[in-house]
Amino acid sequence: MNREQLDIMHHTVELSFTIYQGLQYVGSQLDAGMFEDSYEIMGSVFSGMDVIKKALPGVINSLPRTNLGYSTLELRDIFEAVRKSYQEGEAGLAHVTVREILIPAFENWQDEVNSEFKPFLCH
Repeated sequence: MNREQLDIMHHTVELSFTIYQGLQYVGSQLDAGMFEDSYEIMGSVFSGMDVIKKALPGVINSLPRTNLGYSTLELRDIFEAVRKSYQEGEAGLAHVTVREILIPAFENWQDEVNSEFKPFLCH
């Protein structure tokens, strides 16, 4: 791995933690029926994931035998479904998708990122 790829790995791990905190907050806002109040943080979550999606391909292609690319694509599709529900003002759909699909999928993806990147970042 070159220095740029290691930096991307490090920043991805850090940003994924921040995104997860944002998702937890959004989930609590949606639980409380405060759909409109979750917009700003969800927008930040979308922005964070957009940064990761753009940065990861070069790193993923350098990893031996990884499913991270596939997992990232699956997660992207879930994020797009949530984005669509926000754009269409579908609070109920956003709530269910965030709580039951997005957060668990993000947790799995984050575990995979940490597992794949840990050997490179522990030096």
